[in-house]
Amino acid sequence: MTDTESIARCSKGPGDTAHAAVGDVHALRKERAEPATLLMALSPGVPREEYFAQLATVNERDLNRLHEAHDNHFPDDYGR
Repeated sequence: MTDTESIARCSKGPGDTAHAAVGDVHALRKERAEPATLLMALSPGVPREEYFAQLATVNERDLNRLHEAHDNHFPDDYGR
């Protein structure tokens, strides 16, 4: 993340929607302990099927490698 990029935070609850425009840097984080369900629609389509398939079965040791391979980065990677 560069000095010119900023992090906009918003809280969403059950039934809420969020939108990230094409090219926007965006992130998701679940902060509550209870289970959550997320429906994500990517349009135009981005090839993420392989990432999510591997995410379901990856072991903790290989998790960072999986994220790097699919260009996934997390808000905590940049400090808070």
